Amino acid sequence: MWRKTVAQVNFCYAPLVRAPDMLDADNRLFALAREGQRQPSMLVAITVTIVTLAVTIVGGQMLARIIFHTIPWPEPSPAPIRSSRVSAG
Repeated sequence: MWRKTVAQVNFCYAPLVRAPDMLDADNRLFALAREGQRQPSMLVAITVTIVTLAVTIVGGQMLARIIFHTIPWPEPSPAPIRSSRVSAG
């Protein structure tokens, strides 16, 4: 017979867990959170986000320019200039 792992069993019965059990101080997730390191400050998160966006945007612009300058584009033919006035006559 096929044997389920612990993770599969817990995942299958997760909707059946009562709310007070999830908010219990002895909950495994709360214990792991207490043992973990502190989260970085908001200032660090904002700085990392801005630097990542700047590097990504500048890098993407440079890559696009390199790609579009290496593609041999056909020269546009000069279109004749046409007057929009209708001559009376």
